[in-house]
Amino acid sequence: MTVVRQTAAESAAATGRRRASFHPLTVDEVRRLTDDAIEVTFGVPAELAGQFDYLPGQYVALRTTLPDESGEPKEIRRSYSICAEPRSFADGSSEIRVAIKKDLGGLFSTWANAELKAGDVLDVMSPMGAFVSKHGRDGKEQNLMNSMNHPDEMANALAGSPAPSWQSPQVPASPP
Repeated sequence: MTVVRQTAAESAAATGRRRASFHPLTVDEVRRLTDDAIEVTFGVPAELAGQFDYLPGQYVALRTTLPDESGEPKEIRRSYSICAEPRSFADGSSEIRVAIKKDLGGLFSTWANAELKAGDVLDVMSPMGAFVSKHGRDGKEQNLMNSMNHPDEMANALAGSPAPSWQSPQVPASPP
């Protein structure tokens, strides 16, 4: 199995974009995954759908302003892998989903896990990243099994792209 690594320019050309930019997106849903992880779904309006077309394996940067340790407002940017296959709707809108795991001492991840809710608006950068595969749906289930701990690979798996070459194509056998 081969993973195609692209430059940012090649990735942008493949999805029809020249340059990533931030856009305010509304949080449609925050779903608790574990005690310290959430899945955040952003609604993408039809007029921005072309800016948020993505390939499995790409990521988005999120931007907001939060108070730092001294209470001063500080712009915070964090990047998160897109963790679901592309999904579009009949009205031309779409969605982007990211998983955010609370990191010890992580200002943004701690805030998001405790405070982020549906209806909030964050600046979301159009998708970037060159860790994408150019294959069809062969091996979808195997890739899903190989990618359970890697959200970017989970997106590849759900879209049917094979696992990257550094991952084993076989699931290890269970001990007897």
